[in-house]
Amino acid sequence: MRVVRSVVSAGAVAVLAVSSAGAAQAEQTPDEAQPMGNCDAWGPIELCGKITNDTNRPLRIGNDWCGDSNAPSVGSPSCGGDGSGNGYRWLQPGETSTVYFKDTDTFGVIKGCVISGLWDAWVPSSAFAYAPPENTWFKIYNGMHVQVTGYAC
Repeated sequence: MRVVRSVVSAGAVAVLAVSSAGAAQAEQTPDEAQPMGNCDAWGPIELCGKITNDTNRPLRIGNDWCGDSNAPSVGSPSCGGDGSGNGYRWLQPGETSTVYFKDTDTFGVIKGCVISGLWDAWVPSSAFAYAPPENTWFKIYNGMHVQVTGYAC
């Protein structure tokens, strides 16, 4: 995976990836949102991962990250498969992942595309841009909000 530009503050890191499937299609409507995922707690505050799609292109997201590695998962999601199972959705332009999942753990970038935006956690926001040479899935940590502002292929 080639990182075009990445600025990460105080250990706040994230991960991306997308299925090699063709055209994106919505698979679930907001009124079918599922409270899935495992969030961390800091006292009474629940810390969940989420992502906002501020682009004009659908983005593949998932509610589970498998294994101990936080490194990007190249080719397929860290839990295996092709990202078409029940734990994955197409996040449409203008949507935030909380319409589908309580806790979002991963997002994907299609080979040949460039994605950019902001990582936002407990520290000031950090800009990122990635252009992976293969379909790649990235991890979203609990308490982190990823705002995708650019996605071009």
